[in-house]
Amino acid sequence: MRFFLLLVALLFPQLLWAQFNEFYDGSYVLANNPTTRYQTMLRIRDAHQIVVKQPDGKKTKLSPEQVSSFRIGRQKYIAVKGFTISGTWSDTQVKHAFVEQLDSGRVTLLRYENTVSSLMMIGANGGMSGGMASTQTIYFLRKAQDPTLYSISSNGWTGAGKQFREDLLPHLTSRPDLIKLVEGKTISVNELPFIVRALNSGLAYRDLATPTN
Repeated sequence: MRFFLLLVALLFPQLLWAQFNEFYDGSYVLANNPTTRYQTMLRIRDAHQIVVKQPDGKKTKLSPEQVSSFRIGRQKYIAVKGFTISGTWSDTQVKHAFVEQLDSGRVTLLRYENTVSSLMMIGANGGMSGGMASTQTIYFLRKAQDPTLYSISSNGWTGAGKQFREDLLPHLTSRPDLIKLVEGKTISVNELPFIVRALNSGLAYRDLATPTN
């Protein structure tokens, strides 16, 4: 049994790496050449790096400082800079990162996701620890013609809370109907994409959030 656990511990990093090692059809735009889009195979290594695979098999790692935007399927990611991640013990300053663009228009909705994995370790008593992956998710709003990122904080249990409402309401001043929904405490971070789509499109929230057959 102990041998089996040891084998799993040794293989776990390779298995974890394999699931993030698949390439997909995509494209990217270099920061120093904004008028050209390169079609290629690529994968997201994390929020701070993508890997591009050339036709000859050569692989190139690119950072948010080098790439202004990229696409994989229908997903679009853009490079941003200068925001803070609040932690339990301390805050982390992020200089550059890739974030997914979920909606755009009057305001742009962005999502930062970064998965941090710890290697599985075997203690002196033969016990195993680590090997867990945790994902940091932060939503941002950015107004048209304004590069400032406004974070939308939410309670980890409910996805809402007082801070969530205070962060979101200033962006909804032109839509009393959306303000009413948020102040009524019926909206959480899960409904944020519908709120932003309603704001950008001028449509009613219920028309976007209600499933259709």
